[in-house]
Formats: sequence, structure tokens, C-alpha cells
Amino acid sequence: MKDIFFTDLYINAILLFYILFFSILISIYILLNDDYNTIIRIISIIIIFSSIYLFLQKETFLPFLGTTFIPNNLFDGEKYPEGSNLNYTINMSDYDDGTKVIYWASNNTGKIIQNPYDAYKDFHNSGIAIVKNGKAEIRIYCPDKYKVKNMYLLKKHFHYRIVDNKKGFVSPVQTFYVDC
Repeated sequence: MKDIFFTDLYINAILLFYILFFSILISIYILLNDDYNTIIRIISIIIIFSSIYLFLQKETFLPFLGTTFIPNNLFDGEKYPEGSNLNYTINMSDYDDGTKVIYWASNNTGKIIQNPYDAYKDFHNSGIAIVKNGKAEIRIYCPDKYKVKNMYLLKKHFHYRIVDNKKGFVSPVQTFYVDC
């Protein structure tokens, strides 16, 4: 991936951090200062809680994990990793039959992988499932555990997004932990 994408992500995260931090700081100042009226203080309390809420959302600093838009005709039909040996069923009773679920898991090497880029290299362990009778059948190889920043070891899992067939919106990234 080009460095420009990572630079954009870092700039976005840093700017959002400063904006939220400054918002909280100014709101606390207003609350502690007797020169402001009650309405301004109530607005400051709302800003503090809103900022804290945004701080706690992973999509705030990693926007690519949130809802996005992709033309739904790019996802033709069912696709599974050839020879996959694990099947998982996801309850999709809230979605219409025919809804598409795109998913991906780390590759199966039988080792702990040292970073996410190598874990998902070439996305061999990915596919598209179609909701039938309120269920999506996910077929994958047993994913490997992998480390993030050589510190955090993530359990075996796969990620998925739900594709809105009518509008093209794609849900935020969701994670399903597996035991294999």
C-alpha cells in the first residue's frame, strides 16, 4: 500500500485527537469558570460526553473500519476459498435473502504471523456468502493468530461486512472469533 494512504490515516487520527482533546479542555474550562451562563455550561457538558464517546469509537481514528459505499454489482455471487475446510453460520435474520456478506481471514500457515500485512497477504482466505433463509454460510481455512505491532497477539478470527444490495452501502467491519 502506498505510504500516502498511511500518511492520510495518521494525519486524520492526529487531527481528530487534537480537536477532541481541545473540545474537552475548553468545555472543562467553561464549566469551571463562573463567567458563563447555565445554557453554555449545559452545552459544554454535552460536548464533553460527545467527545468522550467519539474517543471510544474505533472508527474515529480508523475510519476505514466504518460504514462505506461500494457499488454492490462488484460482488457477483458466492465465492469461497478453494478447498476450505471450515464452515461457520452467521445469523442474518435481520437481512433479506440475497444480501451479500464479504469476509476475509488471515492465511493458514500453521504459525503465528508477526504482522497483519503478512497475515492477510493476497487475501487467499476470503470470499462472498449470500444470505439464504436468514443465514450466511462462511467457508474458510482455519485462520492463523497474528500479532499487531509485535505486541498484541490476536485470537483466530475472521472479519466480514454486509453489503446492502439496493443502495451499495457496506456495513462497518465486524469480527467473528473462531475455535479451530
